[in-house]
Amino acid sequence: MTLDVTGLVESNVYDLLVLLASEEFHDVYMEIVCAEPVGEHDGHAPERFAVERLVAALVERVSTKVALSPMQALRVAAQMRKLGAARTVPAQREGGAA
Repeated sequence: MTLDVTGLVESNVYDLLVLLASEEFHDVYMEIVCAEPVGEHDGHAPERFAVERLVAALVERVSTKVALSPMQALRVAAQMRKLGAARTVPAQREGGAA
C-alpha cells in the first residue's frame, strides 16, 4: 500500500524549477552543470560539495507541506491508518509488548 503524494511532488518540482531560474540559484546551478569533472571522482571532488550545498539550499526553500481540504485530510488519515495497521506487529495491535 502506498500514499499518493502527487500534489506535493508536483508542487516541489514546480518550486524547484522556479528557484533554479531565479537570480539566487541560477548562476550556481549553471556553474555546477557546466563544470568539467576534476580528475578521478572519489566522492570528495569539489564539484560534489557544490552540489551538496545547492541541494541543501534548495531543500530549505522547497515546500515540505501541502494544504489539504478537510475531506482530503480525512482520506489521508484513513490511508495512513491502513498503512500503519498493515505494518503493525500483532502483539502491538493487542496492546502487548513486541
